[in-house]
Amino acid sequence: MFFSNTGFHDGNWNMAYDEFLVRKLTYKNIVPTLRLYGWEPYAISLGHHQSEDFLDKEQCASENVDIVRRPTGGRAVYHSEELTYSVVLFANGKNISPIHCEISQALVRGLKLLGVNATLSQTPSSSEKMYFSEHSAACFSSVSRSEVQVNGKKIIGSAQRRFGDVVLQHGSIMLGWEHRTLPKFYREKNESHFLHLNETTTEIETELNRKVSYEEISIAIRRGFELQWKVEFDEFPLEVEEMFFRGEKLERARSYIL
Repeated sequence: MFFSNTGFHDGNWNMAYDEFLVRKLTYKNIVPTLRLYGWEPYAISLGHHQSEDFLDKEQCASENVDIVRRPTGGRAVYHSEELTYSVVLFANGKNISPIHCEISQALVRGLKLLGVNATLSQTPSSSEKMYFSEHSAACFSSVSRSEVQVNGKKIIGSAQRRFGDVVLQHGSIMLGWEHRTLPKFYREKNESHFLHLNETTTEIETELNRKVSYEEISIAIRRGFELQWKVEFDEFPLEVEEMFFRGEKLERARSYIL
């Protein structure tokens, strides 16, 4: 299995790179891969089919916050003080739920290495579909089975999509509280949206009562996957990474920016 830490890039670059990994795995140019990354500038990402009408685009522009569309489903996420992970792997006959659970278990293992008392949610669902709160368009107001949480509060939000037999799952591991301010970018400002996120979400800084750096959480999450999945990562091939950089203009022509 490959490991890649691509650091901080804008939202368009990040979404294009995740789809690049999907294509490379589809054509077996790479093996299953764990990628870690950050966002610069901050961005709001929307699910593949989610309308952007609820967003105040002028407010986003005034605060230099990009708006991008993810190749995966789900609802809006404010990518600010966080580590984002993405995993591309073959489904091998599994459906969405067991793959989500296996990835979540590795994420929990990584958080526990930092001292975060993370667990998996057990929301009952016969259909294994997401349940969304009426309060918000935010991903972090939703509940699904095998969600990573601390004392009932969501600390990681994830989304997944199948591309044939290839699965892309990526998600946000919240480091600081800034993600809770997503509702300030809504067209219709409502205090209940802020209150709901404060009641249903948390972040590593709050749980540990200290700041955790991008580097520290990156090491913990990588190690969590190694321990949980019993793998030894190989570094992502430089020659494959260079393919993306050479094709960056082409990737950007297919923009994820809204």
